[in-house]
Amino acid sequence: MQEVENFFHPFEQKRLLGLLSSNSFPWLYYKNVSGLDKNEMKFAYSKDTNIREGFGFQHLILGNNHQFDKKNYDNIDFLSMFTKSIKTKFDIEVLDIQRIMIGLTTSESSYKTNEYFFPHVDRFTPHKTLIYNVNTHDGGTRLFRERFDGKMTVDKKTHIHTAISKQGSAILFDGFTYHAGAQPTTADKIIINVNFI
Repeated sequence: MQEVENFFHPFEQKRLLGLLSSNSFPWLYYKNVSGLDKNEMKFAYSKDTNIREGFGFQHLILGNNHQFDKKNYDNIDFLSMFTKSIKTKFDIEVLDIQRIMIGLTTSESSYKTNEYFFPHVDRFTPHKTLIYNVNTHDGGTRLFRERFDGKMTVDKKTHIHTAISKQGSAILFDGFTYHAGAQPTTADKIIINVNFI
């Protein structure tokens, strides 16, 4: 796991924040951020009382079929931006970006600092995950000691780290590390989640 501040130049940080926080940017509503149904959530909560789901909004820039639609992105080339900054900041050559997902979670003051969404992995094949913070918020990504071993589990996980959640910061970790977002309580949260090999 590695963390950096100023993953992008301040000009690019400001440009991304302006685009993704604008009233014209399209979002899809998710009843709960993890995508679990009501019965799955009850079972997960019975194993870990720190899990508390919340609703959110997502926008898929690049998905499993590698289709990329540039019409909503104000001529921002997300693929080259992330490929270049991953090489510059982490000295890693990106072979293939598999998914770029933008997430928006609105602030909710009733959440507690020990609560988080359902711990998960994004993909079931080897990859790396990068979470980029578009804005400053208090809903930082939680990392857990346990690793995905071919089967998702709902057993209680051991929290080992909460990522910096400052505008422009990014955290990079092995994609088989269980992780979870958290509901922000003081400001809305906008992140960009990138899965790559």
